[in-house]
Formats: sequence, C-alpha cells, structure tokens
Amino acid sequence: MATNSVNSPNVNNRSSHNTDTNDGEIITTLTKMQTTLDNAVKVSKNMRVDVKKSIDDQIELLKSNIIPQVKILISNVIQAQNKESAYRKRITELELSLQLKNQAESDKLENIEKMILENKEALTKISNQGSDINKKTYAKAATINIGRQKAAPKNSYASILYLKDDEEKTKTSTDALQVARKLVCSKPAGTAIIANKLLSNGKIMIFSKDENSKVNLDNLINASDEMISEEPKRQNPVILLKGVPKEIDRDDVPKIIKDCNQDIANACENEDSITVVYLKTNRKEHLVNVAIKVTPTIRRIILETLDRNVSFGFNLVYAEDASPVRQCFHCLSFGHTQTKCPVKEKNKEELPQCMHCPGKHLKANCPEKNKKVICCNCAKQPGTSNKQPENINHSPISEKCPIYKAVLSKAISKIDYGY
Repeated sequence: MATNSVNSPNVNNRSSHNTDTNDGEIITTLTKMQTTLDNAVKVSKNMRVDVKKSIDDQIELLKSNIIPQVKILISNVIQAQNKESAYRKRITELELSLQLKNQAESDKLENIEKMILENKEALTKISNQGSDINKKTYAKAATINIGRQKAAPKNSYASILYLKDDEEKTKTSTDALQVARKLVCSKPAGTAIIANKLLSNGKIMIFSKDENSKVNLDNLINASDEMISEEPKRQNPVILLKGVPKEIDRDDVPKIIKDCNQDIANACENEDSITVVYLKTNRKEHLVNVAIKVTPTIRRIILETLDRNVSFGFNLVYAEDASPVRQCFHCLSFGHTQTKCPVKEKNKEELPQCMHCPGKHLKANCPEKNKKVICCNCAKQPGTSNKQPENINHSPISEKCPIYKAVLSKAISKIDYGY
C-alpha cells in the first residue's frame, strides 16, 4: 500500500530538474520513514490494535499531507531558481547589448568629430582662396565679384586735382579743369588722359589710360605752383551681419563686437572704425540684419580670420560683404532706395515699375507675365550704337543684366577693400 504511493512520477520529475542534494535527502528520509512504519506494522502481529491504528493514522497523514506539501515546496523552489537564472541571463544580455551600443555610439561620435574637423579645414582653405561656397543670391553678387577682383578697377588710374591757395573755395571745378588742361598741354609727353569728371568743392577727377600715365600726370601737377594731385579717397567697405538679436540696441552693436571679438578690438583705430549704417529685416522675427561700415583691416579679419562668424556673446552671427549697389524697388533704377525714390516723391500715385515687363504696374497684375521677361532698364537704355542691348530677356534685378554689372563695377571701384 505505502510502497506504491511513494514511487510517484513527481519524484522522477524532481530528479530530471537537477534539484539540490538536500531536497532529495528530505524525500528519501520521509520515504524511508513511511516504509519502516509499514514494515513494522506488517511484522508486529502482537501489537495492540489501538497502537496499530494510531501508527496507521500517522502513516496516512504522512502520505496524504506532509509528503505532497514537501513536493509542492520543492517544486516552487525549483521554479524560483529557474526564474532567477532566466533573469540573470537576461540582465547579462542587456549589459552586453548596452556595452556594444555605447561602443558603436562612441565610434560614431569619433567619426563625426573627424568629419567636422576635415570640413572645417577644407572651409578654411576655401575661405583663404577667396572663394564663396554659399549659394548665390542677388545680395551676394557683389561679394562674389569683390572676392575675384584681381585686375585694378578704372579708378586705380584716377587722380583728384584741385587748385592751390584756394582756402576760401572761390574757384570752381571748371576753373580747375582749365588750369589742368593748360599744364598738361604744356608738357604732354607721357600722359594719356581718357576722361575727366567735375566734382564739388572746386575739384576734378582725371582718368589716365594706365599706371605710367597716371604717375606722369601726378608728377606734372604736383611739380607746378598752381595745382595739387592726390589719390581719390575710397569709401570703407560695408559688412552685413545676418541674424543679430533684435533686443540689442543699434548703438550698442560696435561696442559688443569689440568686447566679444579681441582680434577686431585690436584692429580698431578709433570710434569710427566700426559704425552702423542701416538695419534690414530678417526672415525670423526675433532677429535683424545689421550693416556696419568697417576699415579694410577689420573686414579682412571678419571674413578670413573669424571665418565670417562674429561673436555676439551667446550668439555667432554670419557676416558677408554687403552689396554696394543701391537699387530702388519702386522704379528699379540705381543709386537710391525705395524710401527716397524721386519718381515716387514727384508723384505719390505713380505705379511701381514691373519686374517682368517695361510697363508700370504690380508684377502680379502684369498682362505680359506669360511671355518672356524683359528688363525695363535695358529696354529703355540704348547701347553704344544707339540700339538696345542684344539680350534684354532678364530680370532688372538679375546679376546678368549689363546695366547692373556696370553699376556694380563702378560701385566696387569706389570702395577700399584692402586690395
């Protein structure tokens, strides 16, 4: 009876789970106790009936309650050990995965840092060569041409002449021109004058054919007792700072630039080394573009040494050459802006010049918008042979416009870029 109940499948299943030796000993001990009691009952024929019954009850209690509960307890322990083993294995896998991921991220960051360093070196090399890697825009057209300006402009052979001993400015530029003609005609050898221009304050500008002609003219005039020749004064360049925080006051811009950029501060000769010229709107409402007039040395520091990035404390502001060309977006002529358009001041009801055709209306209302664009300036401007330029199919604000090119070249020649 007792022997069959002991050899249960659960005991075999326990051994298949590789339980500890102590667990097996408990079951074995209990089984031996049950077997011993069974055998004792069988062989003890003189045992009192009440004692025998008591032993049978204890055996039955051992079989029905204690042994099953011990088996359940051992099974729970085995399950807990299996779960703990699974959790430890999972933790090990996660730690290994995290280590591999961190290593991969570290390698990726090293590659990114290496790429940034290589790109920065390449950009510095390009910047030193005077190249512009940014996308062309109308506002940058002057910058591109300035960077590539190698040949001396026409004004390089220009001289400013004025009369001596005219402190009260009683002499006119016409008087100065007559005296200059007399001096040049007296000794014309080595001078080749191609044009002249009357200026204010009794001064004139003389354009020589080449450098030798200019040198000979300057020596001739300065050797006389009547006139003085000097180099034409060119204007300082204008730099456009794109994205200055709006909360910065316009008058504080020069001081902030000096305080935050030591190279620029060292190059400042006086308070006029950096002056704010005008403000322009930025695409972002909280920013503004600021145009500053600087010396040629400071311009070179901004564009080359600082790689076009000017510090404003917590901000780096991109800088570039401002276009020296002023074009009105009402009449599309050059030399003034929309706020000071003479056409608009003369007649406030005057419609704007169309950017698509020579007519006067808004571009959105242009009746010719399905046809090729026609530059209003070229269409109204005769060429050298009293004819229109051959190609007038371009926008009046395009850098391809021959009139724009001429205006740009003239404007550049009047600015001292330090070349």
